[in-house]
Formats: sequence, structure tokens, C-alpha cells
Amino acid sequence: MKPELIDFVEKFKGKRILIIGDMIADIYLKGDISRISREAPVLVLIESEEKTVAGGAANVVNNVATLGGKAFAVGILGEDKGALNLKQILEENNVNTEGMFCDQNRKTITKTRVIAGGRATVSQQVVRIDRECNEVISEVYEKELMNYIQM
Repeated sequence: MKPELIDFVEKFKGKRILIIGDMIADIYLKGDISRISREAPVLVLIESEEKTVAGGAANVVNNVATLGGKAFAVGILGEDKGALNLKQILEENNVNTEGMFCDQNRKTITKTRVIAGGRATVSQQVVRIDRECNEVISEVYEKELMNYIQM
């Protein structure tokens, strides 16, 4: 690594950094193709693994924490499995998630990638399923966010 880059990375250590944005749960479903469905000409996948990783602004949060910064994540999630997994991932990396508010009327943004392969084939992405919430943030949660940011 170049000395300038090392110096730049060193400056992250201990810095308090607030990241506001779409906290996305990237989900990877992996499995083997077992056959073609009788119902439609589509592959039937036998799921073998499900993995959630931080995506969107949550990826930035994770990167800041990995570089030694004290990351504060701010965003709106749903009250669902995606939110639980995302918070757990970030908290395991010592991220402050108090600014990640869960709204029961929203869904956590998720991008699910289905990865299929077989014994004699290379695994590849077959489809991506996006779950988004395009609704405006409620006034209640907008106030919660603003109060947290101003602390």
C-alpha cells in the first residue's frame, strides 16, 4: 500500500463518523439446481445456504468500523428478519445502531440474490429480488431521526 493511503486509513481510527442513508440487507440464497419444474419452465433450487451482508449505507457503516472509526448508523428499517440480521452484523463490528429505527409499517430494504449451481456447473446469480419501501418517512420517525442526529 502507498504511504499516503496508509496515513489516510490511520486517520479513521477513533474518529466518530455518522452515516445516514438506506440501510440495506443484501441476502444471498445459494443452492443446487435439482430439476426443471413441472409447473413452468423454471429451475428448481434446493437451498443450501442463506447469508445476509450489509448493503447500501450499511456497507459504508461497516467499512468505517472496519477501518477503526466509531461508526454511528442512522436510518429506517422495518420490524423484520432483514432488520434483525443487519443490526446484528453491524453490532458485531462495534457499530452504534441506536440511530437505526424500526418502523412496523415499513419493510427493511432487501436485495436478495439467488445463486444457483450444480455438481457439474459453475454457480451463478439467477435472479435478484428487491424489496423496497417507497413511502415517505412518517413524521414520527422523521422527528426521531432529527432528534438523534442533533444529539
